[in-house]
Amino acid sequence: MIGKSPNQQQRELFRPLLSDFIDMRHELVLLSNHIDWKYFEKEFASLYSNTGQPALPTRLMVGCLILKQHFRMGQNYLHGDKSPKINALLAAAAWNFKKLMEKIKLKSKNFFFAILQQLFFFEIPKLKLSY
Repeated sequence: MIGKSPNQQQRELFRPLLSDFIDMRHELVLLSNHIDWKYFEKEFASLYSNTGQPALPTRLMVGCLILKQHFRMGQNYLHGDKSPKINALLAAAAWNFKKLMEKIKLKSKNFFFAILQQLFFFEIPKLKLSY
Protein backbone atom coordinates (compact mmCIF):
# COMPACT_ATOMS: atom_id res chain seq x y z
CA MET A 1 0.00 0.00 0.00
CA ILE A 2 1.17 3.50 -0.71
CA GLY A 3 2.25 5.41 2.37
CA LYS A 4 0.75 8.80 3.08
CA SER A 5 2.52 11.80 4.59
CA PRO A 6 0.91 12.98 7.80
CA ASN A 7 -0.93 16.29 7.73
CA GLN A 8 1.60 18.77 9.08
CA GLN A 9 -0.71 21.77 9.25
CA GLN A 10 -2.08 20.79 12.68
CA ARG A 11 -0.12 22.39 15.52
CA GLU A 12 0.78 20.45 18.67
CA LEU A 13 1.95 21.85 21.97
CA PHE A 14 5.34 20.09 22.18
CA ARG A 15 5.98 19.33 18.50
CA PRO A 16 6.63 22.39 16.35
CA LEU A 17 5.99 22.24 12.62
CA LEU A 18 9.00 21.61 10.43
CA SER A 19 8.46 24.95 8.73
CA ASP A 20 8.89 26.69 12.14
CA PHE A 21 12.59 25.88 12.42
CA ILE A 22 13.79 25.36 8.84
CA ASP A 23 15.03 28.25 6.75
CA MET A 24 12.47 28.35 3.95
CA ARG A 25 15.03 30.09 1.71
CA HIS A 26 17.46 27.16 1.89
CA GLU A 27 18.40 25.72 -1.52
CA LEU A 28 16.98 22.27 -0.72
CA VAL A 29 13.66 23.74 0.44
CA LEU A 30 13.47 25.80 -2.75
CA LEU A 31 14.31 22.70 -4.80
CA SER A 32 11.56 20.71 -3.08
CA ASN A 33 9.05 23.43 -3.98
CA HIS A 34 9.86 22.95 -7.68
CA ILE A 35 9.55 19.16 -7.71
CA ASP A 36 6.22 17.75 -8.85
CA TRP A 37 5.73 15.20 -6.04
CA LYS A 38 2.28 14.17 -7.33
CA TYR A 39 3.96 13.01 -10.54
CA PHE A 40 6.21 10.60 -8.60
CA GLU A 41 3.26 9.34 -6.56
CA LYS A 42 1.26 8.70 -9.72
CA GLU A 43 4.16 6.95 -11.50
CA PHE A 44 5.07 4.76 -8.50
CA ALA A 45 1.43 3.84 -7.72
CA SER A 46 1.56 0.84 -10.06
CA LEU A 47 4.52 -0.60 -8.14
CA TYR A 48 2.54 -0.95 -4.89
CA SER A 49 0.05 -3.63 -3.90
CA ASN A 50 -3.33 -2.94 -2.31
CA THR A 51 -2.66 -5.17 0.69
CA GLY A 52 -0.14 -5.26 3.48
CA GLN A 53 1.47 -2.64 5.65
CA PRO A 54 1.53 0.89 4.21
CA ALA A 55 4.88 1.80 2.69
CA LEU A 56 6.83 4.92 3.47
CA PRO A 57 5.58 8.01 1.63
CA THR A 58 6.86 8.33 -1.93
CA ARG A 59 8.04 11.87 -1.25
CA LEU A 60 10.23 10.58 1.59
CA MET A 61 11.81 7.87 -0.57
CA VAL A 62 12.44 10.11 -3.57
CA GLY A 63 13.65 12.93 -1.30
CA CYS A 64 16.12 10.60 0.45
CA LEU A 65 17.40 9.42 -2.91
CA ILE A 66 17.89 13.01 -4.10
CA LEU A 67 19.75 13.87 -0.89
CA LYS A 68 21.90 10.75 -1.13
CA GLN A 69 22.85 11.63 -4.70
CA HIS A 70 23.33 15.35 -3.97
CA PHE A 71 25.66 14.79 -1.03
CA ARG A 72 27.31 11.65 -2.52
CA MET A 73 26.41 9.59 0.54
CA GLY A 74 27.18 5.94 0.05
CA GLN A 75 26.82 3.42 2.84
CA ASN A 76 30.32 4.38 4.01
CA TYR A 77 28.97 7.65 5.42
CA LEU A 78 26.13 6.06 7.34
CA HIS A 79 27.12 4.88 10.81
CA GLY A 80 25.40 3.25 13.73
CA ASP A 81 22.76 0.57 14.14
CA LYS A 82 20.32 2.33 11.80
CA SER A 83 22.77 2.32 8.87
CA PRO A 84 21.46 -0.90 7.24
CA LYS A 85 17.85 0.29 7.53
CA ILE A 86 18.65 3.66 6.01
CA ASN A 87 20.69 2.07 3.24
CA ALA A 88 17.88 -0.43 2.49
CA LEU A 89 15.39 2.45 2.26
CA LEU A 90 17.68 4.37 -0.07
CA ALA A 91 18.35 1.27 -2.18
CA ALA A 92 14.60 0.64 -2.53
CA ALA A 93 14.05 4.26 -3.48
CA ALA A 94 16.86 4.02 -6.03
CA TRP A 95 15.33 0.89 -7.55
CA ASN A 96 11.91 2.54 -7.84
CA PHE A 97 13.47 5.69 -9.26
CA LYS A 98 15.40 3.62 -11.83
CA LYS A 99 12.16 1.94 -12.96
CA LEU A 100 10.47 5.35 -13.21
CA MET A 101 13.31 6.71 -15.33
CA GLU A 102 13.06 3.67 -17.63
CA LYS A 103 9.34 4.40 -18.10
CA ILE A 104 10.04 8.05 -18.83
CA LYS A 105 12.76 7.08 -21.31
CA LEU A 106 10.43 4.67 -23.07
CA LYS A 107 7.61 7.22 -23.22
CA SER A 108 9.94 9.87 -24.64
CA LYS A 109 11.21 7.42 -27.30
CA ASN A 110 7.66 6.47 -28.27
CA PHE A 111 6.74 10.16 -28.42
CA PHE A 112 9.75 10.92 -30.62
CA PHE A 113 8.95 8.00 -32.94
CA ALA A 114 5.32 9.10 -33.15
CA ILE A 115 6.47 12.53 -34.32
CA LEU A 116 8.76 10.92 -36.92
CA GLN A 117 5.91 8.72 -38.05
CA GLN A 118 3.66 11.74 -38.53
CA LEU A 119 6.35 13.63 -40.41
CA PHE A 120 7.52 10.86 -42.72
CA PHE A 121 4.43 8.60 -42.87
CA PHE A 122 6.06 5.28 -42.03
CA GLU A 123 5.35 2.59 -39.47
CA ILE A 124 7.61 2.31 -36.40
CA PRO A 125 7.04 -0.52 -33.91
CA LYS A 126 6.34 0.47 -30.31
CA LEU A 127 9.12 -0.22 -27.83
CA LYS A 128 8.31 -2.42 -24.86
CA LEU A 129 9.74 -2.02 -21.38
CA SER A 130 11.17 -5.24 -20.00
CA TYR A 131 11.42 -5.95 -16.29
